[in-house]
Amino acid sequence: MKGATLENGDSSFADFSSVILSGATLNRVNLSNAKLNNADLSGATLNHVDLSKAKLNGAILYGADLSNAKNLDKVTSFKDASYCDKSSNNNDTSPITKFPKKFNPKDKGMVVSCQPPKS
Repeated sequence: MKGATLENGDSSFADFSSVILSGATLNRVNLSNAKLNNADLSGATLNHVDLSKAKLNGAILYGADLSNAKNLDKVTSFKDASYCDKSSNNNDTSPITKFPKKFNPKDKGMVVSCQPPKS
């Protein structure tokens, strides 16, 4: 599903564990209660995607844009999910993961990694 565009769909309770969604664009997709464990969301854009009660353990969020994701604070678990932030970006060319204002990924158990995922 690399680079896919998904719009206005209902994928609640779906299992996208270990799925490659890098570069994908998701608009108004319901992913509530979905499993995205170890999914590669690097460079993906999630616009108005409902993530309430989703599981993103080990997900790769390198350069993903989650700034307009819905209910990101209600995700069940982000344990060991990785993201890139400005303070850890030793290489100015690494894409920064974007989160909604006031969302703190470290408080959710996420880890910083500004290394691109292995292909």
